[in-house]
Amino acid sequence: MQIQTTGKLLSIVLLVDGVVSLGFGLASWFAPHATLGTIVAIKGAGSDSLIMSALGALSLMYVLLGTICLVSAALPLAYRIRFAVVLALGHLAMELKGLNEFGHDWLIGNPWPDVVIHSVFVIAYLVLAGIAWRGIASTLPYRWRTRMRERLPWFLIRLGIAGKGRDCEAAGGTHDWYNVDGNKSGCYHCVVLKPGQLWERSDA
Repeated sequence: MQIQTTGKLLSIVLLVDGVVSLGFGLASWFAPHATLGTIVAIKGAGSDSLIMSALGALSLMYVLLGTICLVSAALPLAYRIRFAVVLALGHLAMELKGLNEFGHDWLIGNPWPDVVIHSVFVIAYLVLAGIAWRGIASTLPYRWRTRMRERLPWFLIRLGIAGKGRDCEAAGGTHDWYNVDGNKSGCYHCVVLKPGQLWERSDA
């Protein structure tokens, strides 16, 4: 239940981030002076066409970023966590950039609202991604070994490196069943074998 709640909250944050980024990108594209012109001094900045071209590229970046956020909100939780970490790093970079630009002559607006917004997204993404990742890890405690076996050469696996765990349920997790021989079910992540076609229940 906690994982589902955290996943929904993470989707909500991604949707909010997507709407904000997409809305700002479209607004700055169609009305650059009314949006970006309240932050930086566009008029009298040398070549106006060059400045507008650069700001247009910035607007497209926000549109692309917003679209990515909206699409990632509908992805499985494991992918949402990865996107959340990447987006948190992006917001952190923008936050540090905003702090570094304090006091510049061309800065005519108040940068604090942007800094606060980026900070909120950084905290929300990292906290929710951390909680969600711990929840996934607790349900499948030996999953990391499975991923290692998928990438290791066979002779290292034969040596017992990243072998299966003893029992997922005993470790506080759940089994992930596959068909052994049509009559028995084996767990991908531990050595437990059980009679019955339990993999069909997992697929249901």
